[in-house]
Amino acid sequence: VPIIVGGALHFSPGQIAILIMADLLISGVATLIQGRTVAGIGANLAVVLGTTFVAVFPGIDIGSRYGFPVLMGSVIVAGVFVFVNAGIIGRLAKFFPPVVIGTTVSIIGFSLFGVAMHNLAGGAAAADQVPENVLCGMFTLVVILLVDRFGRGFVKRIAILSGIIIGSVLTALLGKFSLASVDAARWVDVAMPGVFGWPQFELVPAITMCVVVLICQVESMGVFKIVAEISGKTADNRLIARGYRAEGLAILLAGLFNSLPKTTFSQNVGIIQLTKVTRTSVTIFTGLYLVVFSFLPKLAALVMSIPPCVLGGAMLAMFGMVASAGIRTYTKVDLNNSDNLLIIACSLALGLGVESADRIIAACPHWLQIFVQNGIIVGTATAVLLNLLFNGLRGEE
Repeated sequence: VPIIVGGALHFSPGQIAILIMADLLISGVATLIQGRTVAGIGANLAVVLGTTFVAVFPGIDIGSRYGFPVLMGSVIVAGVFVFVNAGIIGRLAKFFPPVVIGTTVSIIGFSLFGVAMHNLAGGAAAADQVPENVLCGMFTLVVILLVDRFGRGFVKRIAILSGIIIGSVLTALLGKFSLASVDAARWVDVAMPGVFGWPQFELVPAITMCVVVLICQVESMGVFKIVAEISGKTADNRLIARGYRAEGLAILLAGLFNSLPKTTFSQNVGIIQLTKVTRTSVTIFTGLYLVVFSFLPKLAALVMSIPPCVLGGAMLAMFGMVASAGIRTYTKVDLNNSDNLLIIACSLALGLGVESADRIIAACPHWLQIFVQNGIIVGTATAVLLNLLFNGLRGEE
């Protein structure tokens, strides 16, 4: 996530390395907080937290329009929002049934494809280098598909990582992989607040990021319930509220330390079901591991050295998975009901359409423009309102 967002915002290699260090640091701290319960904060579950991909496109959009300090301000507001609503989110969840969640996540996934294609061409590479970059990126995608198709067990689960590594090897053979930033990086450093300017606050970016974290909260609720059940614990409202407070605190810290919102990854469920390991001591060790790695700039610089074309090939798969996750959510919706199809159709059309509706946006009053130019806000608001109109609050659980 920091590589994608930093690249889209035209950060230098050194600046992206700082974003990676901050990402590792706050992910580790967030995992430590969630692994215990202190003063009503932390679910005391064996889960790992990290940066949500749902925040990628909104983060790029906010950073491009308003600047990075405003992006960090919106993350801080989102953290406070999650912390404050921890005890009542269960009541709000009924406004976000699968037909709404699926629409929002699909819009986010579809919106990211432009970022993937830009990187596939090599980012800011010269025009004569584009064909070679596209071939390297597509080679990366093919490797990912082959490993996923023919791999077994652990190998299958690291298909995207395998594609990035093998794609990077190919670019190295072609002389397109540079380790200059690794040589220039320090051995030890600490990510500090205020490196890119202190957080600033704007209304629309704050609302956008609150929508993003609200979607993440709905997903986290399912993770808390399933992991608690597997661990032999009761997933009552108190446990869920403690988990949300931990996420809210982690998101607030992320905004202070130049990172994007953290969430309790849904992949935790698959890992726990596979390994049967539910001891929080394991994830606490993982949190410490992430924190220690955040102090190693050379590691961040190595990750940041991955050529854009390789990332572009991997992004096609990753962002496609984000969009398909939204589409998969529709399987929980009664698609034989024409009302639900109309909700989905209108929400997707408006959410994706406003990205190309410059003339319509320009004709709106200025106070309205700041809202209607954001596809996530428009699409989500449309889905919520239409769901209330057609389904009321009796939608699918």
